[in-house]
Amino acid sequence: MTSQEIMLNILGSQVIQNIEESNEIKYLPIFDNLLENNPSIPALALLRPDGNFIYISNNADISKLPNLLKLEASGASFQHALDNPNKMVLGRTYYFKPIGEWVIPIRKAISTSNGQIKAVLANGFRLKTSSDLFNNGLHMGDYNDIEIIRDFDDYPLHISAENVNQKSRYNKQIPQEIFKQINMALQKVYNTTLDEARHSKDIYTFHLDINGKEVITSIRYDNRYELWTMSHTKHAVITKAIINTVTIYITILITFLLVLFFIFRYIANAEEAKRQELLYQANHDTLTKLPNRNYLINNIHHWIDQKSTPFSVLYIYIDNFKNVNDSFGHHIGDLLMQEIAIRICDFVHKESLVIHMGGDEFIILSREIVHHELNICANQLIAKLSEPYKVEDISFNLSASIGISRYPEDGINLDNILRAADIAMHQSKKQKNTASVFQSEMQDSYLYRVNIEQELKNAIKNQELHMVYQPQLQDGKIIGVEALVRWINPKLGFVGPDSFIPVAESSGMMPPLGEYITNTSLSEIKEVFDATNTEFILSINISLKQFIYREFLSRLVLAIKASGINENQIKLEITENLFIEDFDHIVPLLNKIHDLGMKISLDDFGTGYSSLNILRFLPVDELKIDKSFIDDILTDLSAQKMVRNIIDICTNQNLQVIAEGVETEPQLTMLTDYGCDRFQGYLFAKPMKKDDLIAFIKSSK
Repeated sequence: MTSQEIMLNILGSQVIQNIEESNEIKYLPIFDNLLENNPSIPALALLRPDGNFIYISNNADISKLPNLLKLEASGASFQHALDNPNKMVLGRTYYFKPIGEWVIPIRKAISTSNGQIKAVLANGFRLKTSSDLFNNGLHMGDYNDIEIIRDFDDYPLHISAENVNQKSRYNKQIPQEIFKQINMALQKVYNTTLDEARHSKDIYTFHLDINGKEVITSIRYDNRYELWTMSHTKHAVITKAIINTVTIYITILITFLLVLFFIFRYIANAEEAKRQELLYQANHDTLTKLPNRNYLINNIHHWIDQKSTPFSVLYIYIDNFKNVNDSFGHHIGDLLMQEIAIRICDFVHKESLVIHMGGDEFIILSREIVHHELNICANQLIAKLSEPYKVEDISFNLSASIGISRYPEDGINLDNILRAADIAMHQSKKQKNTASVFQSEMQDSYLYRVNIEQELKNAIKNQELHMVYQPQLQDGKIIGVEALVRWINPKLGFVGPDSFIPVAESSGMMPPLGEYITNTSLSEIKEVFDATNTEFILSINISLKQFIYREFLSRLVLAIKASGINENQIKLEITENLFIEDFDHIVPLLNKIHDLGMKISLDDFGTGYSSLNILRFLPVDELKIDKSFIDDILTDLSAQKMVRNIIDICTNQNLQVIAEGVETEPQLTMLTDYGCDRFQGYLFAKPMKKDDLIAFIKSSK
């Protein structure tokens, strides 16, 4: 239901935007797109606050449709939606003639920023579809009934029992006698009341007498949607289960007495079982219960011998899983890892072998060897592993990178096959959430990456790194510079940041590298200030690995104070992937940074799927239009539209906007016409060292 509410909020924002732009409430094409992509939604309607229809998706004549505010079956819930515009309201279950099914209506009031209600959106669940939704994990069988009841009018929303007359049951309120019994049971068992239970997330269980039948009832209240969930289980069924259990234990006792005669054989079997248990523990992961690396080494001969058929190895890496342990603790991390293992095992064929290599890595041995089929299989597995997780009421979104190798094509022994799969997996990790089949040229790239990691360890100490600064201009004047790190290594030559920054992040070297970038930039820009008698904003790029470093903020503040530069002259540039990884940790930290006076710029805005969604929660001062849009702005209509939308967002949100990668006069002219007034790119100046920047500023005066 949360997804339905989010969908209605998104539709509502579209309707409000349309009202503000055209001062008219009308049908939007997004309604049809939504219905095409969500067949479980029977219809979608837009109504005025007075209850009259504006639009309905089934092409019905709205002039013949009833006023929902005045209709007895819908009036109360419609008014309830108007009275509670901040949440979705579920209406009375009713028979929807156009589709010949019972449906659960949903309504959401749409209001402007000043709180004025402009319209009401309505859709619903098909009762057949919602049965799966409500029964999943709740309905235990014929002996158990589930009822979902609306609290504000006591009408049933959903009844799991199959022998119920839907017309009479859904049009009839739950008798008040039932609620009186429940209230008395709560007072007797829990020393609480029905009203107090509304403010608790606890589940309450007690005995009831319903129509002369004793049942065990469990209730829980959903405060968000004002719903009671009631589960009724026949007492006789429980009694029978207890009797059966006691009978089983008596049988076990009798059996135990009989086997005393065979005590010595039992001891021998117990010893053998213990040996097997120890052998199992040595060859299986204690957390996931999957075979481990030791098992793979000891049993690979079943896959590799002279008569072996070809097979493939899928090397799975759960991207950034370490952040889960760091942020939420190993208990949550262990539970999440168990869920990941279950998903992998449910996905693979029975003849495949799943190995937990330890930590955040798994291996699948599969008989599938066709390149195309392997890619399809790997991408389906990535999609499965990328579905949301929920562990102890905490939601997680993970991704996976997969490397694939094949026997005997990529190796004739276990070490070579695993090495090839590992190299392909590292190739996938560069993009994340992708799969790569091993190619021989990947080995050269992998070795180059290894060399980068080795040489980078001493780069700072050997003074191989230096900083350059690219000016940012407004109305022809310098308003800031972006600090960019450069590396020239005696062995590797010039190594671009796009090559060594990812290595620094994955190898744990980003915190010291980030400190070098910050400290050097602060020191050099202070020299520029003094030499030119000019001050401007210093933009510093910050990596995710720096943000999750525990002492990041305290060390940053100390460095700024030591440099003599004011906090309000510092701007931190961040990217959207920062929030995809650990949103709940990053946002409070950004708020602290912003409160200290530093500015925050969202770099590469528009390149990630979550941009508009996350922007509402961030203390952002500036959006930076990505160079990829600027490159295509003269020829690509979608790039032009995206750039204009970003500029409009900044205007509406009172944010600064800057375009990076501006290289030609026509690009500048188009951006200026769109309303952008801050620029960065080779058209104005290339990145330059400190002394060159001083000369550039003096020549610009």
